[in-house]
Amino acid sequence: MSEETEKKHEHHGKSSKGLLDSGKIMRYIGIKESDRFLDLGTGEGYFSIAASQSVGKNGMVYAFDVDEESIARLRKEMAERKLDNIEASVIDITKKLPIADEA
Repeated sequence: MSEETEKKHEHHGKSSKGLLDSGKIMRYIGIKESDRFLDLGTGEGYFSIAASQSVGKNGMVYAFDVDEESIARLRKEMAERKLDNIEASVIDITKKLPIADEA
């Protein structure tokens, strides 16, 4: 096996999910209806889900993470909640992102 195929994402610490109130943070930073929100290193997407509620049906949330399992969990949660304003993708965020400049 090559070094590239052996590489697997490893979580390097405790998640902030239990420590931070994502809804309160969305209000604090001023996310509002129709905004676009970029969540890099989204993990399972608890900030993306909070942002989805803040931006509403006319907004968009881009949720990017390198870990396929995390994005799969987020997509499952999106389906369960019927959220269609989140674009969840497995992306290496150290490379060019698949969104327009200044989006």
